[in-house]
Amino acid sequence: PTEKNVIIAINALSTSTQITTYYDKQPLQRDLDIGMDKLAPLIDAMRGGIVAKNDAWRKPAQELYQLLILPIEAQLKENKLAPQNLTLYISGQLRSLPMAALLDANGQYLTSKYRLSLYNPRFGTDALRDWAQDWNINAFGSTQGNASAQLLPLPSVVGELASIVRTDKTRQG
Repeated sequence: PTEKNVIIAINALSTSTQITTYYDKQPLQRDLDIGMDKLAPLIDAMRGGIVAKNDAWRKPAQELYQLLILPIEAQLKENKLAPQNLTLYISGQLRSLPMAALLDANGQYLTSKYRLSLYNPRFGTDALRDWAQDWNINAFGSTQGNASAQLLPLPSVVGELASIVRTDKTRQG
């Protein structure tokens, strides 16, 4: 963690949630009186609305923001922290929550306020390993439009694909 980045661990139990914020000083801890018994139905409603491609996800997204993110923001403000990046360590059923789609009371996405990254404990001890050397990737994009499907050409595709696909023939990949 740095001044611009904080790590936030969110552990939701059945009837309570523990939030721990790590930054360059002592960790901050806050216990919330809400657990998966109340969070799970909201997460399910949000995910269901997203899958159904309707606006039904917005209300639970705002409720979840109020329940989980507002206490974090209050804690950051109390400690005069203004991070740009939140690294989230989420356990259990909360992993199914699309954090980036959470909305504040004004309808602003969480990702409009902070850059988000998710910590995955699988990579914890191997964080410095060059995982990319083991990856194989298929990348697709269209630089030509399709008028009958009302699709416009995507002029940035060539550059975007070049940035993620290895073209160095000396290494396999």
